[in-house]
Amino acid sequence: MIDTTICLIVPARNCRNHFDSNLLHIRNVLEKLFKVVKIVVIESDSVDGTQEVGENAVERKLIDHFFSLGQLSNKYPERTQRIATARNYGLDFVLSRYAPEFLSFADIDGVNLSLTEEGIATCFKHQGWSGMVANQIGRYYDIWALRHPVWCGRDCWEDYRELLPILGHSNATWLAVGAKQIHIPKDTVPIAVDSAFGGFGIYHTEKCIGARWNGLSAKGTEVCEWVEFNRAVVGKVFINPAMVNTGAPEHYIDLPQPYLLESVMRIADRIDSMEEK
Repeated sequence: MIDTTICLIVPARNCRNHFDSNLLHIRNVLEKLFKVVKIVVIESDSVDGTQEVGENAVERKLIDHFFSLGQLSNKYPERTQRIATARNYGLDFVLSRYAPEFLSFADIDGVNLSLTEEGIATCFKHQGWSGMVANQIGRYYDIWALRHPVWCGRDCWEDYRELLPILGHSNATWLAVGAKQIHIPKDTVPIAVDSAFGGFGIYHTEKCIGARWNGLSAKGTEVCEWVEFNRAVVGKVFINPAMVNTGAPEHYIDLPQPYLLESVMRIADRIDSMEEK
């Protein structure tokens, strides 16, 4: 066990049905590794009773703090604005209330149910990291949050919008997003990135002072809120291939069907030609 405190910050919206299962699993995993675990949930814009479940979760000591920011959609029309607001609120609260050595961030839409203490523990086998974020069982899915000078140099959906009028929806989506959703073996060394998330991350608190999430670009368009935060972190952020949190097929973008059909036909033609010989 690591003799220190970790604070988990979680944004929540319309997650009544899986609130308990997700947070109970993450809490159980963290408590096997860290001496003190504090969980802060920040809700907004729910219509399914998430607020009542969250408040009750504090009474049941499943989580330590629950805040509802009410309906933010009128003030912040873009989803990423609202998520950034919730994350920033949680971070401000944690920094004012606690002095944790580590911060953790998680989504509770089911993406962390395969997270293990063994996976998280691998972060501490490495040195020189400010943040470590999760890998997935199948293909790495979170390309929107990803920035890497070779793998994904800019906003994947900006690429999609530029490719769309040239290639059409299927091809543009595949080239901008799907082709970058690669499988990362668990034994791969940590991958340094400018930004990434993947639904779960652990950061050294001292490296995050001054970092903020922002869901809008300078032009006022929607962007992934993680990019600005990660770029403001002091030091390096890594994808930790051994810290696996989920399989995420609902997030995958597959090769367009015409390509698949063409590939099958080419293989069939090759077999026919070999048989003729």
